[in-house]
Amino acid sequence: NVGGGRGYRCPGLAAEEKKNPKPNVVLYKRVGPIVAGEEPKLQKIKEYKIRVNEPLKYDHYALYQVDFKQNEPYKMAFQLMDKTSGKSFGTVVIDLHNPKSSYDLGNGYRVELLSYFPDFYFDEEGNPATKSKIPNNPAFVFKMFNTDKPKGEVSFVAIQQTIEPFGDNKYKMKFAGLETRNVSGLTVRRDFTLWILGVGGAIFMIGLIQGMYWNHRRIWLQRVNGEVWLAAHTNKNWFGLKNEIRRILDGTGLAMPVDQADEETKAGQGGQMHGAAQ
Repeated sequence: NVGGGRGYRCPGLAAEEKKNPKPNVVLYKRVGPIVAGEEPKLQKIKEYKIRVNEPLKYDHYALYQVDFKQNEPYKMAFQLMDKTSGKSFGTVVIDLHNPKSSYDLGNGYRVELLSYFPDFYFDEEGNPATKSKIPNNPAFVFKMFNTDKPKGEVSFVAIQQTIEPFGDNKYKMKFAGLETRNVSGLTVRRDFTLWILGVGGAIFMIGLIQGMYWNHRRIWLQRVNGEVWLAAHTNKNWFGLKNEIRRILDGTGLAMPVDQADEETKAGQGGQMHGAAQ
């Protein structure tokens, strides 16, 4: 159930596609009723390899690739350690797209994830915040529970940065590894206006061709008080219109109409010559 212009990320490109990424995507459709807290049942609809300007299309929807990123952080591992002895009490692996709220290491050792900032920065008030949901710069607020620290110790951990807001802790979360993956940025569009744009463009082109390339000519013939009045107008090729009128009037005894543009030109030239003679 998607709407126009929404963005999605597609993980797991093959190694040979890194230089020319063409994500393989599978389109599923939800079937059955929606039950809160239950995994939805999905029906496979279509499988497609998306290329630039060659989207996956289905039922008026189009899925375009708009971005590609290599080695995006996917999972981070931390060890719960005694700062003095360096002893490790277990490893926590955090899925940066779907982290758990608590990690049980056994033997009374447990780590809770109080806050998670995928794209960490400090806001104007100096509080930790995130710019987006993409794990570009992940940071965490851990609460570490141990047998000798039943109330827990709080530690803020970011890349190359650790802050202990409530004083010096006995335990720490030490960085133990990073797993990355390649992702493609996808956007879903649904547009019902293309046919309107097509019809409008066709009408515009027809009008443009008629106005720019077709000759529009009019000839008026009227009898007034025993006289025959003749007039003509065209949007282009006045010389051709004059020749046609001459052929029409040939042998009729009617005089050739005066070209008003020629009369105005002659009048202007005559005025200039008269002014120069003075």
